[in-house]
Amino acid sequence: MSLIEKVKESIYKNSMFSGGNVVIVAVSGGADSVFLFYSLLRLRHELSVRLHIAHFNHNFRKNSLKDQKFVEALSKKFNIPLTIGRLQKPKPKKGQSLEEFARNARLKFLSQTAKKQRAHRIALGHTKSDLAETVMMRVLRGSGLYGLRAILPVRKIDGQVYVRPLLDITRKEIENFLKKKRIPFRTDETNHETKFFRNKIRLELFPMLKRNYNADIENVLANLSQSVSADYDYLLSKARGKLAETARHSKNGARIKLSILQLKLLHPALQRLLIRLSIEKLKGNTRRITFSHIEQIRNTCLNEASQASVTLPGLLKIDRKTNTLFIATRSS
Repeated sequence: MSLIEKVKESIYKNSMFSGGNVVIVAVSGGADSVFLFYSLLRLRHELSVRLHIAHFNHNFRKNSLKDQKFVEALSKKFNIPLTIGRLQKPKPKKGQSLEEFARNARLKFLSQTAKKQRAHRIALGHTKSDLAETVMMRVLRGSGLYGLRAILPVRKIDGQVYVRPLLDITRKEIENFLKKKRIPFRTDETNHETKFFRNKIRLELFPMLKRNYNADIENVLANLSQSVSADYDYLLSKARGKLAETARHSKNGARIKLSILQLKLLHPALQRLLIRLSIEKLKGNTRRITFSHIEQIRNTCLNEASQASVTLPGLLKIDRKTNTLFIATRSS
C-alpha cells in the first residue's frame, strides 16, 4: 500500500472529513507538514474538500522567515490560499515552558484562522513517530490512561475539530517518500538540540532502545496508545453517566459538588475519571493536572478526616466538608 493510500485509509477509518468541508492545513515547511499538504492535495477531489494553508511563524529561529517564504511559495505554486501568523515578541509567561508557550500560540492562531475561513477541520501533521515519542514522554512523567492516549486522530479543542491523518506513518517513511519524489522541505535546525525533552527521547533514548531492547519500539508504543484509547473511551462513557448522577453544579458554573459516599461506591478507575471530568468541566481542560493530583483528591475523599483541602494548578481548589467534595475555581 502506498503512503497516500495509507493516509486515505486513516481518513476514512476515523471519519475525519465530510464532503464540502473546508480544511485548514497547518504547514510549517518541515517534512511531515509538507507531506500532509501533498497528500491532501492529491486526495482533495476524492474527499470533496477545499484546502486552506495556515503557517505560523514563531519567530524563534534565525531561519523562521525562510520557512515562511518556503510555505508562501508552496501556496503560490499550487494556487491554495494561505494565512500567515507571526509572533512579534516570543516571550513565555513566568513558569511556562517555551514548548507550551509555542503550542498555545499556534493553536490560538489555527483556531482564529479556522473561524475566519469558516473551516470545518484543522489538519495537523503528527506522525506515528510523534505518537511514540509522546507516549514515552508521558510514561517518564508518570501518566495515567488519559495521558497514554497521547495524540488522538480526531480531537475537539475549544470548539475546533483537529484531525491527524498521518498517525499510521513514521517520520522515516515520510522523509524517504519526499526524497524519492524529489519534493523539497525545510529542516528545523533545533531538531538536533538535546536540550528539548522530546529531542532527547528521539536522539538518545529511542536509538538505545532500538539497538538493545526492541527495534520496533515506535510501533509498540503507538499500539499501546491505540489500545489504551479504546479502554479509556469505554471507561469515559461509564464515568460520564456517573457524573450526571452524582455531580451538582453551581448556578454560575464555578463549582461542582460530588457526594463522597457515592464516590466511595465506585471502582478507583471511575473515581479518577469522575474527578478528572469535573476538573475539565470547570477549567475547560486538564493540562498540568497529573496522576498525583488526582490521587491527592481521591485520598481526600477516602480518608477519615471530615475536612481537608487541596490546591491544584490552574487556579483550582478542592475542599472536603463532611461527606461532600467541592471542586471550584479559586475566584468562586
